[in-house]
Amino acid sequence: MPVHTSFPSIKHFADARKELRKYYKLAEAQNGHQPPACVTLRGTIKLHGTHADIVFTNFRNTNNIADEVRADVHFQSRNRVIRKDQDNCGFATHMEEVGADALWEAIAKPALKIFRTTRRPKDMYLSPGDDDNADDAAASLAGLSFQDKDDSSIQQLMIAGEYCGGDIQKGVALSGLPRMFVIFGIQINGTFQDPYDYRDLQLPEQRIYNIFRVAPYRVSLDLSLFDDTVSDSLKQITDDVERECPYSKSFNVSGIGEGVVWCVEEFPHCTRFYFKVKGAEHATSRVARGPKTAREQAMLGNARNFARLALPDARLQQGLDYFREMNLEMSIQNIATYLQWVVNDVFKEEADEILEAGLYERSLIKELSKIAAVFYRRKCC
Repeated sequence: MPVHTSFPSIKHFADARKELRKYYKLAEAQNGHQPPACVTLRGTIKLHGTHADIVFTNFRNTNNIADEVRADVHFQSRNRVIRKDQDNCGFATHMEEVGADALWEAIAKPALKIFRTTRRPKDMYLSPGDDDNADDAAASLAGLSFQDKDDSSIQQLMIAGEYCGGDIQKGVALSGLPRMFVIFGIQINGTFQDPYDYRDLQLPEQRIYNIFRVAPYRVSLDLSLFDDTVSDSLKQITDDVERECPYSKSFNVSGIGEGVVWCVEEFPHCTRFYFKVKGAEHATSRVARGPKTAREQAMLGNARNFARLALPDARLQQGLDYFREMNLEMSIQNIATYLQWVVNDVFKEEADEILEAGLYERSLIKELSKIAAVFYRRKCC
């Protein structure tokens, strides 16, 4: 039975900033390296669909690229292994129709060839770390330490992407296109690779494309101004994407986009430095981040106000998307499962803001549950 491999959650600008500062502090302490004045961010279009992975395991001969023998393949959604009879939005069905042989020849073998022929300095391999211990400073710093990688044998290759288009999501330009799988990440032996190196991986005749079909954005940020608030340049790019999705536009379809995913270009392997910036229509939270006015602080110090700001319809809809992914029935009997998902998501995504606001956990859970229950009943009953 295939084992599910989780793709890390892409967090917010403030989370990436905090991790980047930890890294530079550690590098300075260990090696005397001074942080640069600026960092270059690389942005790719955030597609509004459902997460999906193609995973190759059980490689039988990986000592020589010429002798590579096909591995087993399975498919995943964000939270589970899927197959044709237990699918998520038809992704496994689509990939099974493409066929294991075609996926191996067009996607896996080229990816392994790139991996074997691309050499990088030792210090470019940054572990994503242990997100379960993200609140533990020592564990977090250990996750940013340098490590050697042995690429002589392959145990696992994960092709991560977004399955989008058609009726998978509503209200975006991609809905006007047939369903497609767009590759945006490569993980080999548990380590993420620079996706730009794999920008030519695609199988267009089977509607498998690459996120770098559209040229990435590049923005230089002054580290002295790198605070918790998203810079005007990033906001402007996000606003432009929301007005006109460049990815759907590349297929001659105009309309709304979702946002942009950014990484630090020097460290494209380290997902701790990845963050997303969504447009206003797709924002899953309206909780103010970074420096706050006295009025904003007072607002967020009230559990009811915080819950209202943390739960726009976009976040509540994500809970329904989770039900669809897990094949859960939207019935009143399952309302507790929905409420638990919403509460967990808020506490994961808004952890720093909840702590800063000094909210009582029980009070916030109560207010979040009230709002989520009304939304769920309206949708399922």
